[in-house]
Amino acid sequence: MSARARRPAQETSNPTPTQGHRSPHSRAGLRILAALCLGLGLLAQAPAGAQEDYAGTAAHLQIGMGARALAMGGAFVAVADDATALHYNPAGLATLQGLELTSFYSSEYGASSYGALGVAGPGLGAGVQWLGSPGIEARDPYANPTGSFDLALAAARLAYARRLGPVAAGLELTYVSESLASVTGNGLTGDVGVLAPLGPVRLGLAARNLWGTLGYTSGTSDPFDPVYVVGMAWQPGRLTLALDYELEGPVRLGAEFRVLPAFALRAGASSLEEEVTLSGGLGLALGGLRLDYAYLQPKVLPGTHRLSLGYRF
Repeated sequence: MSARARRPAQETSNPTPTQGHRSPHSRAGLRILAALCLGLGLLAQAPAGAQEDYAGTAAHLQIGMGARALAMGGAFVAVADDATALHYNPAGLATLQGLELTSFYSSEYGASSYGALGVAGPGLGAGVQWLGSPGIEARDPYANPTGSFDLALAAARLAYARRLGPVAAGLELTYVSESLASVTGNGLTGDVGVLAPLGPVRLGLAARNLWGTLGYTSGTSDPFDPVYVVGMAWQPGRLTLALDYELEGPVRLGAEFRVLPAFALRAGASSLEEEVTLSGGLGLALGGLRLDYAYLQPKVLPGTHRLSLGYRF
C-alpha cells in the first residue's frame, strides 16, 4: 500500500478535541474552578458564629477603600483590577499593569470622617485607612452629660501578590490601632486572596482578618473577626456584572457600564438579612487621573456620599 493510501488511516488514528481531549487552557480553567469550589466548601465548614457579630473588632476595616467598588455595592472581590485590591482582594495586585495611586474620603452620617490612601503596582501595594469621631458626648448611667471624648481608628496595610500560572494569589498584613477616650489598642492581622481570570469570567476568593488579637491598655483583648468572601464577575466588553457572597454576611451585587472609555456608570446593592443598601455612582478618567463618586442609601440611616481620586501612571 502506498504512503498516500496509508495517510488517512494515520490521521484518523490521532485523537481530536471532540474525542475527549481538552486544550491546556481548558484543563487549567477546570482546575481553577475546582479549587475555588473546594475553597468555598472549606469556608462553609468555618465555625458557626464566626460572623454573628458583623460589626465586630476593627469593623471600620469593612467600610471599603474606593468609591468605584462601593458604587457597585461592594461586589469587587472578583474584579479587583485597581489599587483598591489592597482592601478587596490582594491577589488583584498581581494583575496591575503599572503604578497606581488612590485616595478615598467619606463623611459617615455627619458624625465621623473616614479616609484611605493607597499606592500599588504589579504585585505590591501599601495603604492606610482612618476613621475619626471627635467630641463624642459622654453621659452617666442617668443620661446626664459628663463631658466628651474622641474616637480614632487607623490601619496600615502591606500586600504582596504574584501569578501562579493562570491564577493570582496575594497575602496582606494589616496593623490596626484604636483609641477610645483614654484606652488605646493595637494588633496585627492578615488577609489572603485568590483571583482566577477565565476569559470574560473572573472568580475570586478573599479571607480577611485571619489571625491575631487587638490588645488594649486596659488589659483586655479582642480577637479579630474573620471575614470570608467568594466572588464572581462577568465582563463582556464594556459591561461588568459582579456578585460577592460573604459567609454569614452580606450578599453584594454590582454593575458597571463604560459608556465611553473615559466615562462609566455604576449601580449596586448590598443585603444583610432585611437590611438593603442601594448604591450608584459614576467614574471619570482624564488621562491618568481617575475620579469616582458613589452614593449609598441604607434602608434606615441617611444616605452618604463617597469620593475617590486616583492617578494611574
